[in-house]
Amino acid sequence: MAKIMLLIVPLLFSAPAFAKPIPIKLIDLSTPYTSGPEQHWTAADYPFAEQALAAQLAAVAQYYYSKRGFSIAGFGSTEKVARRVFIKNQCILCGISYAAYHCVDSFGPYACIASINGGGYWWMTRAMEHETSEMIGDPSGKAREIVDPVSQYFGAIYDGTFTFDYSVRPAFPFVDFLLPAKAQKRTGFSDYLRQVPRN
Repeated sequence: MAKIMLLIVPLLFSAPAFAKPIPIKLIDLSTPYTSGPEQHWTAADYPFAEQALAAQLAAVAQYYYSKRGFSIAGFGSTEKVARRVFIKNQCILCGISYAAYHCVDSFGPYACIASINGGGYWWMTRAMEHETSEMIGDPSGKAREIVDPVSQYFGAIYDGTFTFDYSVRPAFPFVDFLLPAKAQKRTGFSDYLRQVPRN
């Protein structure tokens, strides 16, 4: 009987229900400009961004990695994790400067959001949500865009602009995202906010 109990306990704790959420670390490497034309992002914006991103991740997790979900290792966290969101003055990839992008390196999937000439804290937060959602849906970094304008990406997703009617966290921006194929079939919609009917 004791041997059976010893076997059951490890099995219970290895089950998906007890799996830890996948952490996503937020790392700010930008210069904290507080005045002038480059005033876009400071540490004062961290709580807003962290709370908004948590709401976005909760929605995405229902369809991607639902057994584990996601957690945020906030700005200033010393936790070492594979999935990272970097805030930098500029995001340069292959010699080209982007407002934001997602990719993968030897440590794992990551996203980069440029703090200069991007926008204020609302734009920065929306960009973090956009790239993090894409990073989750495209962990291999093959440039699968899941949150982009209908006209550019074949009507697969609603749009990448702010959505103000998100019922759980109405005070925060929320970026629509493409549902996995099985969920599209089940819901009849291509996107989370049910703006684009499945063809």
